[in-house]
Amino acid sequence: MDPVAEVFKPADVEAKVLEYERYINDVLKRDLQKTLQQLDTIHMECIEYMNTKAVIDSVIENGIGSNLKTKYDLGCNFYVTAKIPDTSMVFVRIGLGIYLEYTLPEATEFIQGQIEKLESGAKELDEKIVKIRAFIKLTLEALRELQGISADPEKERREFVL
Repeated sequence: MDPVAEVFKPADVEAKVLEYERYINDVLKRDLQKTLQQLDTIHMECIEYMNTKAVIDSVIENGIGSNLKTKYDLGCNFYVTAKIPDTSMVFVRIGLGIYLEYTLPEATEFIQGQIEKLESGAKELDEKIVKIRAFIKLTLEALRELQGISADPEKERREFVL
């Protein structure tokens, strides 16, 4: 006899199934979505810092000290031409809408630190995502077992002989 059937009555099984399904949909999937959004935000911020670092490195390598002409994205791929008279100092966003003026080497060092910090945060979120997905699988497995559905997909398949 089925060990689950010995412990739970059919009405109890249905109640438990609904409870697990609600937990998966209302808690686990919501947590997974929120964590994936946080990860996307970190990746976008990291890309911004990497692009800024690439521009600063280009200015340093090419020795551009004054009269730099560039295009600046105002948003939605709408660009304006900008002329920078002095490239020895740059403003870098340090957080909370605050910008700080740095020399090019200082800016590169700060940006590299921010990139490392963001990558560390992304790694932690990746681990959290893996744990949430594993817990979803575990809960689905408990549901399968509770409902008495076979875990072996080979048993479910039909074989056709020609």
